[in-house]
Amino acid sequence: MSKNIFEDFDYEGYESMLQSALDQGVYIVHNFDVDNPLGGQTFVWARESEFKKSKMIRVAVSWCSPKDQFCKKIGTYNALFNWYENGDTLLLPVGDEDSAVIVRRLRHIFNHISFTTEFTM
Repeated sequence: MSKNIFEDFDYEGYESMLQSALDQGVYIVHNFDVDNPLGGQTFVWARESEFKKSKMIRVAVSWCSPKDQFCKKIGTYNALFNWYENGDTLLLPVGDEDSAVIVRRLRHIFNHISFTTEFTM
């Protein structure tokens, strides 16, 4: 019998961090293969400056093991926890005026990291 992963889930903390992200313009992106949802990442990001032309983006990531089923809620919680509670963020020079370009660049980076670490472990 499998354990319910949401049995001990911090719903109150999740809702609070999610609301803070929405209020502060922090974007949430899920990056996984829909046809084979093992592994993947959820990353949250925001522009470091109020200027859209700024190149610096702050990002926090939650990684899902390639052996585990990807879950958006768990990924969102962990990425937001890294952002708000742990302060585990990176500054990356991938900014653009178009948010879709930023997401594409971040996906490229995290897909590359996932691909290279999967075969070197």
